[in-house]
Amino acid sequence: MTIKIPGSLKQAFANKKLIPVVGAGVSMSLMKINGEKPFPSWKELLERAAAKLVEENKEHHVNLIKSSIALNEFQNAADYARKGLTGSLWHKFFDENFNIAREEIKDESLQLPKAIWDLSNRIITLNYDRVMRFSCPSPANLAELDNSAKSGLANFESNRTTPVVWHLHGKLDNTESIILTSESYSKLYIDIDPDYRAALSTFRSLCKTSTLLFIGCSLEDAELLHQIAIQHEIFAGNTETHYVLAREGDRALISTKLTNLPISLIGFSEFGQPLLDTIATISSSTYKTTETATATATATATATATDILTTKTPASTLVNSTKRIAILTANPIGENYDHRTITTELEKLKCEINYIPLTVNSLNNLEGFDYIFILTRLIKNRIVIENDFLQSARSGLKDIEENIGNINTRGIFYFLDHQTKNSLESPEILKELSTLKLPTIIFPSIDKQQLDGFNYQFFRKGNIDFIQESIIVNRTEFQLGEIRGTHQRFKFTSPLSESIDRKNVSDQQTPPIP
Repeated sequence: MTIKIPGSLKQAFANKKLIPVVGAGVSMSLMKINGEKPFPSWKELLERAAAKLVEENKEHHVNLIKSSIALNEFQNAADYARKGLTGSLWHKFFDENFNIAREEIKDESLQLPKAIWDLSNRIITLNYDRVMRFSCPSPANLAELDNSAKSGLANFESNRTTPVVWHLHGKLDNTESIILTSESYSKLYIDIDPDYRAALSTFRSLCKTSTLLFIGCSLEDAELLHQIAIQHEIFAGNTETHYVLAREGDRALISTKLTNLPISLIGFSEFGQPLLDTIATISSSTYKTTETATATATATATATATDILTTKTPASTLVNSTKRIAILTANPIGENYDHRTITTELEKLKCEINYIPLTVNSLNNLEGFDYIFILTRLIKNRIVIENDFLQSARSGLKDIEENIGNINTRGIFYFLDHQTKNSLESPEILKELSTLKLPTIIFPSIDKQQLDGFNYQFFRKGNIDFIQESIIVNRTEFQLGEIRGTHQRFKFTSPLSESIDRKNVSDQQTPPIP
């Protein structure tokens, strides 16, 4: 059978945007030295739960579990198992079924998880076990995350070098947070528990910015597919295409579950060597990465920038060690906008800082800046800027991005005063966010404590999720790093400001705000 791999999947691998999603089938492929299977299937796990409850004389729970299994209602069976296995019984049950030592596993049976590591340093697993640790080529450097590791999840999206496994449904070290019952699924996937919101937000972001490859998944996980569908709808179809490795004999059944989803099937003839060959074909892709071209374009833009609002850039700013920042502020006539609290914090950055009025002309001339900060307000879902008469005008997020003359920016930061996160999640705003192509983060009103830690968290630690109320678009395109150099300050004003008296203009009739 000829193995045909889509070009977009090969490109995702080359650009390190491919993330395998490992299901139970991967763990089920392992074998113990004594010839036994080390891990149970979902049905077998529930049957073992019933057997455990027999030992505890909880026949009522046993009968409910068995009846649910007979009806293929595994979620209900899991609920009854959890109600019966109270206290330490729950932890002991998972420990007995999943805490297998590496020495018990046949080396040759680890071929499949080892092949998966050839695809990516970032892996999402739906399994509770340590199989991906057993097979990791560098276990000493491996980071294993569950949904409680908020800072670790923030780094998961941008990590391209060190191995990391995200246990999306929990892991043995924290059995209380394991996703098995209907209640636990709701906490994670229906966004009813604040402790899981960072995890759900990260997964949704990955649906948009990365390519997921499901391996060993039965796709009975309706909640997982539902989240991909939601993300696909929110971003008006502007999400990455995801893939499922499916045995040819299961293709028809799986296809019915993927209707209207951005998920494509890649067939393989049979488990074992044919599946390994398919994965090897993906991991041996020779597509050219886009990272080198992007880095070159960024360096060129930084080194050749010349004019900002017809004013020549000082020669000292062409030194590569000094980052360049543009701070664009809207201060329209007749409005009382005070950005000093934020600018005081940004002044601490050791780099070239340029203060520029937020106008269309200014946006057009931002070539060569590493970071762009926009300080303004949001009124009726529109960003306040200044027009040619120095008065308030309004623009959409997409319009602002299209006017920014810098496609190589390391990040765009919006500080929107007097806003809440809910006001930034209207259908109109979400639709605009889906069209943005540049790395963008939007902050609603932030407090003094958050501002005090802004420079350290974002540019020293690279903690893009430091302010949880923020909205992040194109997360993986951000290039955050410690800023070192010489502090330089330049202030530019609109050419009209020299010839127009604000007091006089404020009383005159001007064109209506768009």
